[in-house]
Amino acid sequence: MKRIAFTMFLLVLIAGVPAFAGELLSNGGFETGFLPPWAAGRDFCVGTCIPWQVTNSTSHSGTFSATVTGNFELRQDFTPTAGSSISSVTFWAIAGFGFGAIDFFYTGGSDEEFLYNASSTSWTFVDATADVNASKVLSGFSIWGGSPDGVYFYDDVSIIGGTSTPEPGTFALLGSAILGMA
Repeated sequence: MKRIAFTMFLLVLIAGVPAFAGELLSNGGFETGFLPPWAAGRDFCVGTCIPWQVTNSTSHSGTFSATVTGNFELRQDFTPTAGSSISSVTFWAIAGFGFGAIDFFYTGGSDEEFLYNASSTSWTFVDATADVNASKVLSGFSIWGGSPDGVYFYDDVSIIGGTSTPEPGTFALLGSAILGMA
Protein backbone atom coordinates (compact mmCIF):
# COMPACT_ATOMS: atom_id res chain seq x y z
CA MET A 1 0.00 0.00 0.00
CA LYS A 2 2.89 2.33 0.79
CA ARG A 3 4.41 1.68 -2.64
CA ILE A 4 1.17 2.53 -4.38
CA ALA A 5 0.89 5.76 -2.42
CA PHE A 6 4.53 6.61 -3.18
CA THR A 7 4.04 5.89 -6.88
CA MET A 8 0.93 8.07 -6.97
CA PHE A 9 2.92 10.84 -5.25
CA LEU A 10 5.66 10.56 -7.90
CA LEU A 11 3.07 10.64 -10.68
CA VAL A 12 1.49 13.82 -9.34
CA LEU A 13 4.91 15.41 -8.79
CA ILE A 14 6.21 14.57 -12.26
CA ALA A 15 2.99 15.61 -14.02
CA GLY A 16 3.19 19.09 -12.49
CA VAL A 17 6.69 19.91 -13.75
CA PRO A 18 6.84 21.89 -17.00
CA ALA A 19 9.40 20.26 -19.26
CA PHE A 20 9.86 22.77 -22.08
CA ALA A 21 9.29 26.07 -20.28
CA GLY A 22 12.41 28.19 -20.47
CA GLU A 23 14.06 31.49 -21.23
CA LEU A 24 12.94 32.94 -24.57
CA LEU A 25 15.48 35.77 -24.74
CA SER A 26 19.21 35.42 -25.35
CA ASN A 27 21.79 37.73 -23.77
CA GLY A 28 19.21 39.31 -21.45
CA GLY A 29 21.97 40.34 -19.06
CA PHE A 30 24.19 41.65 -21.89
CA GLU A 31 27.04 39.61 -20.40
CA THR A 32 28.53 38.85 -23.82
CA GLY A 33 29.66 42.49 -23.83
CA PHE A 34 27.74 43.02 -27.08
CA LEU A 35 24.11 43.72 -28.01
CA PRO A 36 23.30 40.84 -30.44
CA PRO A 37 20.92 39.11 -30.77
CA TRP A 38 19.26 42.36 -29.67
CA ALA A 39 18.95 44.75 -32.63
CA ALA A 40 18.24 48.43 -33.12
CA GLY A 41 14.56 49.07 -33.76
CA ARG A 42 12.60 52.26 -34.31
CA ASP A 43 14.31 55.62 -33.84
CA PHE A 44 12.27 58.58 -32.56
CA CYS A 45 15.24 60.47 -31.19
CA VAL A 46 15.31 64.25 -31.30
CA GLY A 47 18.21 66.26 -29.95
CA THR A 48 21.43 64.90 -28.51
CA CYS A 49 21.09 61.12 -28.53
CA ILE A 50 23.41 58.20 -27.93
CA PRO A 51 22.28 54.91 -29.53
CA TRP A 52 22.11 51.62 -27.65
CA GLN A 53 25.38 50.19 -26.39
CA VAL A 54 26.65 47.78 -23.77
CA THR A 55 28.39 49.35 -20.79
CA ASN A 56 30.24 48.23 -17.71
CA SER A 57 29.74 51.56 -15.92
CA THR A 58 26.77 50.18 -13.97
CA SER A 59 24.93 46.87 -13.87
CA HIS A 60 22.29 45.24 -11.75
CA SER A 61 24.15 41.93 -11.77
CA GLY A 62 27.21 40.67 -13.57
CA THR A 63 29.49 43.09 -15.37
CA PHE A 64 27.41 44.63 -18.17
CA SER A 65 24.09 46.32 -18.90
CA ALA A 66 22.58 48.04 -21.94
CA THR A 67 22.27 51.82 -22.05
CA VAL A 68 20.78 54.48 -24.30
CA THR A 69 20.20 58.23 -24.29
CA GLY A 70 17.16 59.22 -26.31
CA ASN A 71 14.07 57.60 -27.72
CA PHE A 72 15.59 54.53 -29.41
CA GLU A 73 14.16 50.99 -29.41
CA LEU A 74 16.16 47.79 -28.79
CA ARG A 75 14.33 44.68 -29.98
CA GLN A 76 14.75 40.91 -29.89
CA ASP A 77 12.63 38.40 -31.80
CA PHE A 78 12.37 34.78 -30.68
CA THR A 79 10.52 31.54 -31.38
CA PRO A 80 6.78 32.36 -31.39
CA THR A 81 5.26 31.26 -28.08
CA ALA A 82 1.63 31.27 -26.94
CA GLY A 83 0.99 34.29 -24.74
CA SER A 84 -0.99 32.03 -22.41
CA SER A 85 2.20 30.06 -21.67
CA ILE A 86 4.27 33.10 -20.64
CA SER A 87 4.91 32.79 -16.91
CA SER A 88 7.30 35.70 -16.37
CA VAL A 89 8.40 38.95 -18.04
CA THR A 90 10.83 40.84 -15.84
CA PHE A 91 13.75 43.25 -16.04
CA TRP A 92 15.73 45.76 -14.02
CA ALA A 93 15.84 49.38 -15.19
CA ILE A 94 17.12 52.83 -14.41
CA ALA A 95 14.71 55.11 -16.27
CA GLY A 96 16.07 58.52 -17.23
CA PHE A 97 12.91 60.49 -16.44
CA GLY A 98 11.31 58.00 -14.06
CA PHE A 99 9.40 56.07 -16.71
CA GLY A 100 10.14 53.97 -19.77
CA ALA A 101 8.39 51.82 -22.34
CA ILE A 102 8.36 48.22 -23.53
CA ASP A 103 6.66 46.61 -26.51
CA PHE A 104 5.35 43.09 -27.05
CA PHE A 105 5.26 41.86 -30.66
CA TYR A 106 2.81 39.18 -31.78
CA THR A 107 2.53 37.00 -34.86
CA GLY A 108 0.38 38.65 -37.48
CA GLY A 109 2.27 41.94 -37.12
CA SER A 110 0.59 43.52 -34.10
CA ASP A 111 2.37 45.03 -31.14
CA GLU A 112 1.32 46.50 -27.81
CA GLU A 113 3.26 49.11 -25.85
CA PHE A 114 3.26 49.64 -22.09
CA LEU A 115 4.82 52.28 -19.87
CA TYR A 116 6.47 51.44 -16.56
CA ASN A 117 7.70 53.50 -13.61
CA ALA A 118 11.28 53.18 -12.38
CA SER A 119 13.82 55.21 -10.49
CA SER A 120 15.96 57.60 -12.50
CA THR A 121 18.96 57.00 -10.23
CA SER A 122 18.91 53.40 -8.98
CA TRP A 123 17.94 49.95 -10.26
CA THR A 124 14.20 49.20 -10.12
CA PHE A 125 12.67 45.73 -10.64
CA VAL A 126 9.84 45.70 -13.19
CA ASP A 127 7.42 42.79 -13.61
CA ALA A 128 5.47 43.11 -16.88
CA THR A 129 4.03 39.59 -16.94
CA ALA A 130 0.44 40.80 -16.67
CA ASP A 131 0.87 42.93 -19.81
CA VAL A 132 1.27 39.91 -22.13
CA ASN A 133 -1.83 39.27 -24.24
CA ALA A 134 -2.68 35.64 -23.40
CA SER A 135 -4.88 35.27 -26.49
CA LYS A 136 -2.04 36.00 -28.94
CA VAL A 137 1.28 34.40 -29.91
CA LEU A 138 4.27 36.39 -28.65
CA SER A 139 7.21 36.62 -31.07
CA GLY A 140 9.29 39.59 -29.93
CA PHE A 141 10.00 42.11 -27.20
CA SER A 142 11.57 45.57 -27.10
CA ILE A 143 12.84 48.08 -24.56
CA TRP A 144 13.04 51.83 -25.08
CA GLY A 145 14.87 54.90 -23.97
CA GLY A 146 12.36 57.65 -23.53
CA SER A 147 13.58 61.20 -23.54
CA PRO A 148 16.28 63.09 -25.44
CA ASP A 149 18.20 63.87 -22.26
CA GLY A 150 17.40 60.85 -20.11
CA VAL A 151 19.95 58.06 -19.73
CA TYR A 152 18.37 54.60 -19.51
CA PHE A 153 19.92 51.33 -18.34
CA TYR A 154 18.47 47.81 -18.64
CA ASP A 155 19.76 44.55 -17.18
CA ASP A 156 18.60 40.99 -16.51
CA VAL A 157 15.79 41.13 -19.09
CA SER A 158 13.91 37.82 -18.98
CA ILE A 159 10.87 36.19 -20.57
CA ILE A 160 10.00 32.70 -19.36
CA GLY A 161 7.46 30.68 -21.31
CA GLY A 162 6.70 27.52 -23.17
CA THR A 163 4.62 24.37 -22.98
CA SER A 164 4.12 22.06 -20.06
CA THR A 165 4.15 18.80 -22.00
CA PRO A 166 6.25 16.18 -20.20
CA GLU A 167 9.50 15.13 -21.85
CA PRO A 168 10.11 11.50 -22.92
CA GLY A 169 12.52 11.22 -19.97
CA THR A 170 9.66 11.99 -17.60
CA PHE A 171 7.66 9.10 -19.02
CA ALA A 172 10.70 6.82 -18.71
CA LEU A 173 11.10 7.75 -15.05
CA LEU A 174 7.44 7.12 -14.41
CA GLY A 175 7.67 3.75 -16.19
CA SER A 176 10.68 2.79 -14.07
CA ALA A 177 8.78 3.66 -10.91
CA ILE A 178 5.80 1.54 -11.95
CA LEU A 179 8.08 -1.40 -12.86
CA GLY A 180 9.88 -1.01 -9.54
CA MET A 181 6.56 -1.15 -7.73
CA ALA A 182 5.59 -4.31 -9.59
